[in-house]
Amino acid sequence: MAPLMLGPLQELAHDPQICDVAVTCNGRVWVDRGEGMREYHPRIPFQRPQVVREYAVGLCAQLGRRLDDAQPIADASNEDGVRVHAVIAPLVPQGAAISIRFPN
Repeated sequence: MAPLMLGPLQELAHDPQICDVAVTCNGRVWVDRGEGMREYHPRIPFQRPQVVREYAVGLCAQLGRRLDDAQPIADASNEDGVRVHAVIAPLVPQGAAISIRFPN
């Protein structure tokens, strides 16, 4: 399996201090570098909830998981130990909620 491509959040994968990333349904991004979650402003922001949903669907597809109206929750990881958990409507009001966990 190829490495997980994180698109607008790719630079976070190269920061060894980051252990967790969260993307809210409104496109806000939060990172934890071991001192609690702090807001992060990606160079390419998530402009709309639909973009967050499409991003979540793409991440899950890379990991061989389905995320759609019939399967609104997904949890998967790759051989590098990166784990993605994503939830879409009706479990979140719009867009998606995404958690990305990097191994220690």
